[in-house]
Amino acid sequence: MGDAELRLVENAAWKIVQSEDDKLSPLLGHLLVPIIKKLGSSDVKVRAKTAECIQHITKRVRLNNDIQLPLPALLSAMQETPAVPLVRNVCSIFIPMACDRLPSEDMTKIVFTLIAKLRASDFSQRQQTQLQVMFVRHFPRCKFSFARSSQSDSMQQAMIDAGVEEADLEAFIPFAINYMLLVAGEVPEVPAGLSKETFSELLAGRHSATPADLAGEKLNLVKFLRRSNLPDNLTLLPILLGSADANTAVREEAEDALKRQLEVSYEDRKLV
Repeated sequence: MGDAELRLVENAAWKIVQSEDDKLSPLLGHLLVPIIKKLGSSDVKVRAKTAECIQHITKRVRLNNDIQLPLPALLSAMQETPAVPLVRNVCSIFIPMACDRLPSEDMTKIVFTLIAKLRASDFSQRQQTQLQVMFVRHFPRCKFSFARSSQSDSMQQAMIDAGVEEADLEAFIPFAINYMLLVAGEVPEVPAGLSKETFSELLAGRHSATPADLAGEKLNLVKFLRRSNLPDNLTLLPILLGSADANTAVREEAEDALKRQLEVSYEDRKLV
């Protein structure tokens, strides 16, 4: 079994090495995740050859932003391999790159898979936060309608298609609260209300957030929460934080939600 498994990895590695960059995307679509899963092999030679191949792939992918990566397969691999932390860790390296390279039209179709079923997973807190951060960063690229009259039917359908349940959205709220506390800056400082660990996880490899980028993400986060169909008492706090944001667009969107949409009692002791 070990020799046959090693030959499979060697053959896959040879195909990748020999492939030109413009032909690499479809090849990785078929081979990347199966190769990553070989890190869970019981054969040390297979694991060593797999690690060598992954290093080669990583180097080429980082040098060429046009190379596409199979985001849905990477997400599935993370969910399917709880007993192999190394597989999950390597998938988590490729997932941000896969998100960055995915065209907006494709991201619109699968963006909700980033937060679907997280509440039922055994991902570490850092892994969960990484996927939630990817959702917030890339949600602004999605082509959903935010017209109040349409109730964002296309967004709701995308959530259904991804298998997002109410419990997933409820689990997303604490993250949304933390994200609304972030402040843009060249040298990011830990905002009041966040621990250093949580702050580091929210940055997720980004050394700083420009005011424009962070404002766009917060604005769309508020829009998403308004149309998530969650109970008002759950979405109130992140939207309330948005109403005090330094960015005008974020503040106005949140204030509008508070005036027009949210129906909560500020006398409710549980809410307070």
